[in-house]
Amino acid sequence: MNRFCSEESCRIYIEQLRWPEGYKCSRCGCDKHWKTKRGLNVCSKCQYQQSPLVGTIFQDTHIPLRIWFQAIWWFTSQKSGASAQSLQRVLGLKGHEPAWLMLHKLRIAMIRPDRDQLTGEVEVDEGYFGGTGNKHLVGVAAEVRGSRIGRIRMQTIRDRSGLVLQSFVKQHITAGATIVTDGLKSYCGVEKEGYSHKPLRKPYFWEDQNPEDDRLLPRVHKVISLAKGWVFGTYQGSVDPRYFDSYLNEFVFRFNRRTSRSRGLLFHRLLENAVAVGSVPQKRIKAQSNL
Repeated sequence: MNRFCSEESCRIYIEQLRWPEGYKCSRCGCDKHWKTKRGLNVCSKCQYQQSPLVGTIFQDTHIPLRIWFQAIWWFTSQKSGASAQSLQRVLGLKGHEPAWLMLHKLRIAMIRPDRDQLTGEVEVDEGYFGGTGNKHLVGVAAEVRGSRIGRIRMQTIRDRSGLVLQSFVKQHITAGATIVTDGLKSYCGVEKEGYSHKPLRKPYFWEDQNPEDDRLLPRVHKVISLAKGWVFGTYQGSVDPRYFDSYLNEFVFRFNRRTSRSRGLLFHRLLENAVAVGSVPQKRIKAQSNL
């Protein structure tokens, strides 16, 4: 609150994140510029004007940056996540919709476009979330780090076909990694994509699996269990199916940083992502879809 008490202090911090080595014109590359009273950078060479907010989740926002910064600080400090209603109450916002939109933009920003893929030995499986009439099939990948769980990836998927599951593997796991599965036949083509495949039982059709399969992939099943508990505990299991991937993004972000002891670092990382993911218009939020 003391450090980011004005729009100018927030804007300066965003500029430092976007241009850590100093501002350069995105049109001609010139590093000489001057500022307008509205905070726009004007290139001294080509006169191109650029706002530090353009191309970030803050573009076209009507909410003051200091309120955004308060929201990010509070959001990253909540161990179990937060609802739009609680954010509205904490920030003193007049309506529910601004808080809802802010949270969805932050959840999109939790996934950096150029994030590293999983490496080494990776357990991969699928699981159902939700109840009757509102089920989501989710692909889950978890790095094996000895007896512990490394980084994870989660995403809703359309079905258990080879095309969908192998696409999930290619999207989230680097080529050359070892894919550990419970023997589902849909994964048998990953070798052609440059992966090592380690099925823990003879390949079978998914209809034939049995309850004992949970012992084969303890890490991904632990992640699935924790994620289900998180969705139920934080949102009482009530999640709009159109935005389920956004909630998975939030869980993955929090899980992968579960050992971080620095609240300030989480705040910094989310702001770094917020200026890297590009603008997030409301239409993009409503257009989210599955694989």
